[in-house]
Amino acid sequence: MGLLNPVNNSLRVAILSRSVRERDCLCEILETNRLQVIEDDLFKQSLVAGNDNSVADVILVNLDESDDAELDMLLDQAELPMLFNDSASIRKQVTAGGRAWGRRLAEKLIEAAGEKFNAASGDTIETEAPDLSPNIIDEAAPASLDNDTSQFIEVKEVPPVPYKDMPTAEIVAMNKDGSLDGAVNRAKRIWVLGASIGGPQAVKQFLARLPKDLPVCFILAQHIGVGFVNLLAEQLSRITSLKVTAPEDGMVLEKGHLVVAPVDKRINFSERGIISLQTIKQRSIYSPSIDDVMTVVAKHYGVDANAIIFSGMGNDGTAGCHLIAQKGGMVWAQEPKSCVISSMADSVRYADIVSLSATPEELADNLVEYLEGE
Repeated sequence: MGLLNPVNNSLRVAILSRSVRERDCLCEILETNRLQVIEDDLFKQSLVAGNDNSVADVILVNLDESDDAELDMLLDQAELPMLFNDSASIRKQVTAGGRAWGRRLAEKLIEAAGEKFNAASGDTIETEAPDLSPNIIDEAAPASLDNDTSQFIEVKEVPPVPYKDMPTAEIVAMNKDGSLDGAVNRAKRIWVLGASIGGPQAVKQFLARLPKDLPVCFILAQHIGVGFVNLLAEQLSRITSLKVTAPEDGMVLEKGHLVVAPVDKRINFSERGIISLQTIKQRSIYSPSIDDVMTVVAKHYGVDANAIIFSGMGNDGTAGCHLIAQKGGMVWAQEPKSCVISSMADSVRYADIVSLSATPEELADNLVEYLEGE
């Protein structure tokens, strides 16, 4: 494949990267291969405004294991095709001077941008075949997300009503110490949903497929920034019949609820299942820690604790899934082809504790069928 002649039609590339140094490296590589890199602030402004396609033709997303779903929330607004690059590839000494790697990346961007930018006779400059040696080339595979046309809006957090203030008709019995042994809608079975990069889209597809009145409670542990938790919860509430809530001190998990795990607090349970939010003493590179959420749920709910691992980078959730499996719970995972990044789900599969791998929609269908058969 030939590269575009910039004099005639230069491909406009927007780069999203946490690391300024790595972004500068990618910028140099792309400009060396005669592609135009869009200024960072200009692109982000256009993304929020919903007109990203007016300033760029394709997005290059530079991922590393510290990335969280802030990236997903931004890309949720994008209409442009995307290419995902593992940041480890540009940290290798051979990459900066590896012209074949740069050519391959440029060609992949042109391919991802679609037919409008396919090389054509008279408009291309030919290049030699790229060197695909594994010690030089790392994965930079294109992937797409289903676009959500919702815009960023201010979401005001509305905490759930404390159980002590709920009408007595909704509570069968309350002990003097405030425990809720007889809460009418109390969930016995819990499913923890673990997700990272690509997770919001996968989780939305999963939740949209579920019917009303499921006799379980879900806890979503999604890698995300503090400022995006309310936005994610609001977006999820649009597409699911489940009641989406934030956890609060004194509440219990209820059937038909989806609880979004907080980033700055740690969920814990009393012996009777009452939630308390605790200060995080030791920070993980992941926020929230999927392993931590699953471990807490597994220890309290035992065989009634289950897990599904969705798209994401890294291996957060593998240790927690191990404990859930040891307690007798089920562990499912999103199949690789439907993931933006499959390493998190793959890590659990490699541990040989996954009983079902499927697309988000198929996972939802199987869950409904399983619950109906109980």
